[in-house]
Amino acid sequence: SLESLTQSTENSWNQSKNIQDYESIWTQPTTEAQYKNAISSLLGGCLSAKSPAPYSCFDQGARIDILDRISTPYKALNNFATALLMYRSWGKYGKVLNQESEQNFKDDHDWSKPNIFTRANFHPERAVFGLPHNYKNLSVTAKDTIKNKEYERRSSPLFLHIHQLSKNSFLTVSLFLPTLFLPNNVKIKAGRKPVNSQIDYGIITTFLDGKKKNKSLRFPRKANIIGMAEENNL
Repeated sequence: SLESLTQSTENSWNQSKNIQDYESIWTQPTTEAQYKNAISSLLGGCLSAKSPAPYSCFDQGARIDILDRISTPYKALNNFATALLMYRSWGKYGKVLNQESEQNFKDDHDWSKPNIFTRANFHPERAVFGLPHNYKNLSVTAKDTIKNKEYERRSSPLFLHIHQLSKNSFLTVSLFLPTLFLPNNVKIKAGRKPVNSQIDYGIITTFLDGKKKNKSLRFPRKANIIGMAEENNL
């Protein structure tokens, strides 16, 4: 709830900024430069696992970006959620949140209407954001073809963190872990039909680095910390 988030934020800020153990001291970064340096010192040069790793971890493909700087955690969450909704949603009558829809995933939209979509061996592209991926009458999950076992969830490889610098200053931070999406023997069950996994992580990098329908950058103040971001000319 908003009340619990507020209380948690206030408590974390009022607590001591230093957490000491037997070997090290963590000091909460209070500037963007300090935050970048802290992340770089923790992970810089340590991403040695070959990409894609067979499980979610910080491998060579991992990346961390500061997407925005903002005055409240609520605005940070709302701005990110709005950007993601506008990118992913087809909309109703061409509108999402009373704005013109980007309509980026036409095949995904049409797939949920079998009477107009006949493409074989297809699963929605947006499955890359995690499973299950549900539609009104259909669901996209994962199925182990060897053990004949269905999996309920595959977490999203895109994570969001709101870091507090000061009482009225917050960073919107994204973590992208493009590791192996599913084991090789696991297919994506699109509706009632298991099909080969065709996950495209470029869909997430386009969300982070690309432009909106009006050609403006989705995150114009983005700053990459770890990993390679695309040039802002998509």
